[in-house]
Order: sequence, then structure tokens, then C-alpha cells
Amino acid sequence: MSRAFVRELEAERADLGADEDKAQRASIERELRYWSSRRASARVVEPQTSERVRFGMLVTLRLNSGATQAFRLVGEDEANASSGLISWMAPLAQALLGREAGESVTFQGGEAEIISIEP
Repeated sequence: MSRAFVRELEAERADLGADEDKAQRASIERELRYWSSRRASARVVEPQTSERVRFGMLVTLRLNSGATQAFRLVGEDEANASSGLISWMAPLAQALLGREAGESVTFQGGEAEIISIEP
């Protein structure tokens, strides 16, 4: 193989690497702009008591089996179902919003009763 041909291959590989680096850099910069914007618009919301389920509330449900399960309605970025934090956009959260203790909602193919609402 001629040395000139090898140099051309090396140059092409360097160009491909440079393009990948540019794409990665652009992706990182886009993410940074997104999160910077989210941080700039974030605000602290103090918990308030309410008779009805609202964003930020801890809602305890009694399932058909008699077991209880608690969920806090949070923003999409905070959601972690295994920790009991569900996005306010989740179907269960949407079913809970505006409801009061004592009301029932459809949950996992059955009914669940709201037994408490806490800030």
C-alpha cells in the first residue's frame, strides 16, 4: 500500500473524528442551554394545605387489596416512581388532580380511595 494512500485514510479518519466531536459539542451545548433555561425559570413554591389534590401534594391511596400507597405529584424532571414521586402529567396524577379525600379513582385496573392529602 502506498504511503500517500495511507495518509489519505488517516486524513479521512481525522475528519470523521472532528465531525463527531462537533456533533457531541453541539449536543452538550444544547443540553447546557436547556438546563440553564430551566434553572433560570425555576421558583420555590411553598407547600400549602388544600382540601383538593394539587401539584406538590402527597396523596395516600387505599388500594382494593387494602394496602396503602403514597405518591407526591412533582414536575417531570423530579419524577421517580420507585420513590413515590410521580409527574403531574402521569395518568394517575391527572386522575387525582382536583379530587378530595374520600373520593375514588381508577388505578391499575381497579379503584383506589384517596385517604389523605398532605402538603
